[in-house]
Amino acid sequence: MRIFIAVDIPERLKDKLRGLQAEMKQFNAPVRWAAPDGFHITIKFFGEVLDTRQPAICQQLRDIARWSKPFEIHLERLGTFPREQSPRVIWIGTRPEDDRLKNLASTVETAMASIGFAAEEREPSPHITLGRIKGADNLFRLMTYINLYRESQSLGSFVVDNFYLYKSTLAPTGSVYEKLQAFPFGQ
Repeated sequence: MRIFIAVDIPERLKDKLRGLQAEMKQFNAPVRWAAPDGFHITIKFFGEVLDTRQPAICQQLRDIARWSKPFEIHLERLGTFPREQSPRVIWIGTRPEDDRLKNLASTVETAMASIGFAAEEREPSPHITLGRIKGADNLFRLMTYINLYRESQSLGSFVVDNFYLYKSTLAPTGSVYEKLQAFPFGQ
């Protein structure tokens, strides 16, 4: 089973993200746009994991959630991965000062390493994937728009008070996400 841990996005912000996608779609660049219903911020991606490992993962996540307190994050900073010169992913990130989400991701990494999962070597970069670039046609206009709003795009904030274990199923139209379990903070 292909799984990951993520923070869900409130509907009011999903609507704003839909609007941002609509603005960028006008450039007719070859982008496979992410389905707004699936918008999330990944904390830890596992990839394929045996079903028998899920109870240990969930126990670690319950422990982390029990001691976590709600915190606010801000969605802003439109950008691309891996580099501006060869973009593959269009994303919206969180405010750099929103350290609590990065701290949560680091805590999850440490806990998962303690039960045998390889730790991510890169520093967490919390973001929501808006689309995946599939070619270069009309990309100049889209990148001009992204660069214009790279630092100034602000969509609002929300309180993180839980996270989820998700299952991801690959389909021809893109990944399909299913929430397997919720981990509310303080419980």
